[in-house]
Amino acid sequence: MNRAHALRWALGITAALVVAVAPGTALAAPPANDNFSAAEILQDRFGYVEGDNTEATKEFGEPNHAGNPGGASVWYTWTAPHAGRMTLNLCYSEFDTLLAVYTGDQLVDLQQVAADDNGCGEGSRVTFTTLAEVTYRIAVDGANGTTGYFELDWGLGPPNDDFAAAVVNDGDSGTVSGDNWYATTEAGEPEHGPYGEGSVWYRWTAPSSGPATFDLCDSSFDTLLAVYTGASLGALTRVAQDDNDCPYSYGGSRVSFVASAGQEYRIAVDGAYGERGQITFRWSRATLAPQGHVPPSVIGRAIDGATLSATTGEWGGTPPLTFGYQWARCSTSGSCQLLSGATGATYVASSPDVGYRLKVLVTATNHGGSATAESEPTAIISPVAPSNITPPRILEQPYLGVELSIEEGEWSGTQPLSYAYRWQRCHSGGSCADIEGETSSTYTVTREDLKSSLLVIVTASNGAGSATAASPLSRRASRRLFCVVPRVKGKALATARRAIRRAHCSVGRVRYARSQRARGRVISQSPRPALRRAAGTKVNLVVSKGRRR
Repeated sequence: MNRAHALRWALGITAALVVAVAPGTALAAPPANDNFSAAEILQDRFGYVEGDNTEATKEFGEPNHAGNPGGASVWYTWTAPHAGRMTLNLCYSEFDTLLAVYTGDQLVDLQQVAADDNGCGEGSRVTFTTLAEVTYRIAVDGANGTTGYFELDWGLGPPNDDFAAAVVNDGDSGTVSGDNWYATTEAGEPEHGPYGEGSVWYRWTAPSSGPATFDLCDSSFDTLLAVYTGASLGALTRVAQDDNDCPYSYGGSRVSFVASAGQEYRIAVDGAYGERGQITFRWSRATLAPQGHVPPSVIGRAIDGATLSATTGEWGGTPPLTFGYQWARCSTSGSCQLLSGATGATYVASSPDVGYRLKVLVTATNHGGSATAESEPTAIISPVAPSNITPPRILEQPYLGVELSIEEGEWSGTQPLSYAYRWQRCHSGGSCADIEGETSSTYTVTREDLKSSLLVIVTASNGAGSATAASPLSRRASRRLFCVVPRVKGKALATARRAIRRAHCSVGRVRYARSQRARGRVISQSPRPALRRAAGTKVNLVVSKGRRR
C-alpha cells in the first residue's frame, strides 16, 4: 500500500468513528434538574446530595452565577424551617464549580442572596442568613461551562444557635433534645471549654433558691457545658463550667450550683475540639455529690525540713464543698502508709520521710456525699546537710585536773547526726592549735594548759554532708582556787568583809549582838579560821552592837 492509499484509509476510518460516536452524543440526556422549573427539592435542616452537570445547559434569561458565564447549571430548591445561618458548599467536587443562591419564583425575578467561585479551592461555598419559611433557589454551575461530578452539602444552624434565640426551659426539672450540627459561635461569645466552635443556648429561671444541676450525660459527643448570668454576650458572668464530669459517659458534661430564686441563667452547650452531635439536656434541683475533675497536687521542694502545701484540685458537685487532708508516706515500690496527725493543708517533711515519697489525699464533702482524690507522689525526699544554729560550749571551768565535757549546741539537718570533736589550746596572742590525740567528747585539763584558753571544734555529719562550729574560748586554765577561812574576829565589819573576799571566800549571814567589844567589831565567826574549803564558801559573822546593859 502506497502513502496515498494509506492516507485515504486512515481518513476513512476516522470518518467512520465520527459517524459512529456522533449519534450517541446527540442522544445523551441533560440532568433532570437542568431547568429552573424542574429544580430538585432539598429536605431537612442539613444534608448532602450528589450530582453531575454533564450535558446540563443554561436557560434563556438565566443570570451569570458568581459573575461567571458558566453554561452547565442545575437547580435545587430549599425552604428554611427557621431563621438562622445557612451554609452550602461544593468543596467535594471534581471540577471548578460556581454556586449561587436566590429568592424568587421565576428566572426573570431572581434576587441574589449569596454567590461564590473558588471559596474552597476550586470548590465553592456560601453562608447567609435565612428567613423562616422562605424558599431559596440554588444554582450549581461550572466555571466557563466545565462539568463533572459534585457533592452539594448544606446545613442550617439550630434554632437556638444564637444567644438571643435561646430555648426557654421552665420548672424544677425536665429534659429537652437538640443538636449543635452547623451551630456557630458569635462575635464576643466567651469560650465554654477547650476549642468549642459550635454552641447552642438555653435559658432557665430558678423557681426557688437552692441547688440546681444541669447535665449532658446522654448526649452523643464530647460536650462542653457552661452557665452564666447576664442579659447580653458582652455582660456575661460565669457561674459554673464543665467538660467531662459525667461518670460512665463519653465526654458528658455536668454542673451543679446554688441558684437564686427568680434569677435567669443562660446555658451554653458546645462541643469540645469542634465535636458535634445530638444533645440531651436535663435539669433538676438535686444536690450533686463531689466529683473530682483535676487531682490535688503537692507544692514544695522534696527535701527534709521543707513545708509542703496541698492544692485541693478541681471538683464538680453542688457547692459549698469542704475539704479534708491526709498525708501519706510511700516507699519507692509504691506502698503507702497514712501519717498519724498529718491532716492539715500543709506538712513539714522530717527526717523519717527521707528516702520516701509523700502524697496527699483530699476528701471533698457536701450535702450529697463525699469523694476522695489523691495526688501523685512527690520526688524522693532528700536529706539536708547539717547547719549550726547555736554553737557548742564547754560546760565546766578549766581547773587543773578537771574533766571538761561539752554540749554540742543546736543543729538543723536530717537526723540522725553524728559528731566529731577536736580540742584546741589557745595562747594569749590568739593562736590556737589542736591538742594531739584529743578527739573525744571530754578532756582533762593538764599542766600544759595552765594560763591558756581552751576550745572545742564540733563537726556534725549526716548522709548529705557535714558542717563545723567552734565553742567560745574558755577562761584561762588554772589551778583550782580554795577558800582558806581568814581570822576576822575583833576586826571592823568592813575590814572583815575585805579579808574574806581576798581569801576566795564569801560573806555569809551577818548577825548583831550585845557584847563588851566596841560597836561594829566582829565578836565571832564560822567556820573557824584556817579551815580549807571550796572557793566561795560562806563565812557567817556576829558583830557587836555595843556593851551589855
